[in-house]
Amino acid sequence: MQISDDVVRVAADVIEHKLFGEPADDLFDVASAALTAALAAMWRPIEEAPRDRTRVLLYTEELSPPTIQAEWRPYDDLPECGEWVDVWNNDPIEAGTGAIRPTAWQPLPSPPSTNKEEGK
Repeated sequence: MQISDDVVRVAADVIEHKLFGEPADDLFDVASAALTAALAAMWRPIEEAPRDRTRVLLYTEELSPPTIQAEWRPYDDLPECGEWVDVWNNDPIEAGTGAIRPTAWQPLPSPPSTNKEEGK
């Protein structure tokens, strides 16, 4: 998965706070706090989600588990409008009542490397 500079900056801020703001008793705790903060920062507001049929991971409190892989599909007769569609079953997830409202999104991770040298 590509980690943006913003995500790295969040992790660096947590590490700096842990190392200089209070004593770091255990490096594992520092790494855990940094990675937790970095992963949380990967969620972006739904308003920033791509609207070009790019598959993304959506977060919504109405589902259990609260994430779903989806893509935005524009309407044929009104391309500036559309709906989120579950890519596994091809069902709209905001249909009609709008009972399922995603609030955040993040890009899907990159696939695992198939290059044995790269994976080392």
